Amino acid sequence: MKKTKGCIMKKVIYSLLALILIIVIGAYCVLFTSFGNNFVKNIAEKKINENSNIAVKIEEFELRFSTINLKVLVNGMLEAAVNGDFSLLSRNLNINYELNGKNLETLKITDPLNIKGNINGSFNNFNIDGKGVIFTSPLTLDANIKNYFPTKLNLNANNLDIEKLSKIANVDYASGFINLNANVDEFDKDKLDAKALINIYSELKLKPSITKEFGIDISRFGKVIIDSKNTYKANEITPNINVKSNILNITSDFKPINLNKLEVQGQLVTSLTELAFINPNLNSDLKITSQIDFKNKLANINSIVSGKNINAKDLKITHDLSNSKTAINTDLRANAGLLKLSGDEIINLKASANLDKNGLENANVNGLLLGAKSDIKMGRNDLVANIEGLKSLALLGLLNQDKMLDANININAKLSDLKNLIGSANLNINGKTIPSYFKKEYDLEINSKVLANADVKLNGADNISFDAKLNTDLVDSFNANGNYKKGVANANYDASANLANFNALLNKNMSGNVKVDGNLTFDKILNLTLNSKEFFGGSLAAKLNGDKFNANLNNVALDNLAKSFDLIDIYKANINGNLDYDLKNANGKLVANLGKGHLKYHKTIKLINTILNTDITQVIFDKGDVLVNINKNLIDYNAKISATSAKIEVNNGTYNTLTKSINAPALVAFNNNEIKGTFSGVNDDVKFIPDAKNTIENAVKVLDKITGKNNGEKINETLKPAENLLKGLFGGKK
Repeated sequence: MKKTKGCIMKKVIYSLLALILIIVIGAYCVLFTSFGNNFVKNIAEKKINENSNIAVKIEEFELRFSTINLKVLVNGMLEAAVNGDFSLLSRNLNINYELNGKNLETLKITDPLNIKGNINGSFNNFNIDGKGVIFTSPLTLDANIKNYFPTKLNLNANNLDIEKLSKIANVDYASGFINLNANVDEFDKDKLDAKALINIYSELKLKPSITKEFGIDISRFGKVIIDSKNTYKANEITPNINVKSNILNITSDFKPINLNKLEVQGQLVTSLTELAFINPNLNSDLKITSQIDFKNKLANINSIVSGKNINAKDLKITHDLSNSKTAINTDLRANAGLLKLSGDEIINLKASANLDKNGLENANVNGLLLGAKSDIKMGRNDLVANIEGLKSLALLGLLNQDKMLDANININAKLSDLKNLIGSANLNINGKTIPSYFKKEYDLEINSKVLANADVKLNGADNISFDAKLNTDLVDSFNANGNYKKGVANANYDASANLANFNALLNKNMSGNVKVDGNLTFDKILNLTLNSKEFFGGSLAAKLNGDKFNANLNNVALDNLAKSFDLIDIYKANINGNLDYDLKNANGKLVANLGKGHLKYHKTIKLINTILNTDITQVIFDKGDVLVNINKNLIDYNAKISATSAKIEVNNGTYNTLTKSINAPALVAFNNNEIKGTFSGVNDDVKFIPDAKNTIENAVKVLDKITGKNNGEKINETLKPAENLLKGLFGGKK
């Protein structure tokens, strides 16, 4: 029986030894062979690049039982090399290291970056030395590490170029220099006793790239000085930090930290003389006084926030290191002056949030938020928000957007999946436009009530559908429904308006109703179609593509169009035409033709009728052609209408939409009689001024018929006073 047990025990021992041997051989194959080195190299490089914002390429990796050779390229610009000997049995090492700058000329850096040295000793007691130059700054390092604590450390690196160092790290936020000096003399880990001084001093000049990326006006900061003097003595570390600039100051006051107890007590004071560098609409200074207490793995930060127009008397942050949980509680108050608005309090709320290692657990916001009664509850991945009476002026000011609308906004939102943005929301707006904005930006006198409602459904950040309704003093109704998918917005819409609503705005005298519908697409530029079956008695089909506008008019009543746009109402016909217009350059071209029509009685026609001895308004013209060129407020045009026995032509006519002045040289022919002259004047005060010479020539023709003689030769002598008289009577030049 004993023999049997002994045999079993031997088998167990042999099996364990075999298993251990297999593990050792497997470990050796994985760690210390070419196959294993390549396997580890690929895995390590992939993991590092996946979990950091730096690019790492392992150029060489060779690990043997007693030697190591490693070369790594960071961001394509910093090469780190390590090679030498080590012994797993004696636990000794003798390794050389070197850091070199690579490809720095692409960053316009011609100065060298090179540091090299040696690590020598045992695994738990080794020396590090190093010398080199970082651009133009020398660096020296001499240290002893015993039981993973520095017993001796001397590090000196002065005037390090921050701009060049930042570029290697793929950022470019500041220029200036930094000094690093550390001196630790005979640190005894067991007694925790030493004299140490670690100084960091830096002078920075922030760069415009910060403004571009974060929207912060860095020009207000001026030179930023960071000065940190940290001392260690008799088992205690005393940290110290000070930051100074034109608008930002940070000071600290910490009690000595006992390394045995690891308890921290201190105060951090942050002062900002203004907040306009964040947003020019913010009108406040700010002082944050924080009491910091750390004990038994529990950190408590109690802060008081005070400033012009804003304060938080109770801001508490608690972090438990044992379970990585954080709790935040605060009250916050602010009056309208914070956003340079008139009125009383716009923020008076209580907020709380709980976080763990996975992120947000829950958050609650209750109270007055930008003038709105607000109740917001947020879970780990859901949101319910009810906001009633949000002030648009406060919201636009906080977002640093133009104040174009003074309104109350109600928002009801429910998201079941915050991460993927799945849920629904309703938005209601009740307010009025701000005339000063539209006057300044567009020179338009818009003072209108605005009522809007939108239902929004979210099926992800790139899949949003909406249904919106709007009416104002200008537009009786506007309805749109559509979606936003993968950066592209599409919608169908319809709208109706009484044109008289726009008369005060456009200084016109329009009448009638217009109904339009169409669709729009926004993909970097706006594409819009606009159709109307009720457009001044005809129809309209238009397209907008970015700045390019095209409109097709079909059977539109010219007299109604003329009345609505304050053009001279002198001709009745239906017009078919095509307009091409460039919104950016404010120029375009209209080509149109007219169906059958006739002149309408106007005081400008009276003189023509007298000269022709007929009523030209009774003539039915069969067709007409119009060519109009538009250049901002200046319009020049050519027009021709014709009938069997009559025609009227306008060549190089001009109209100024600002001064409403017209100048149109014209020819009127009827039954072989021709009258030349110019339509000239402003608004309704337009006159037909006959061409003096042409009028006299016509008079001579009549005289010739009466007398039977040729009187043309005497025109310059006998009728010259009459020519001057005509010019004087009708405003022509003498």
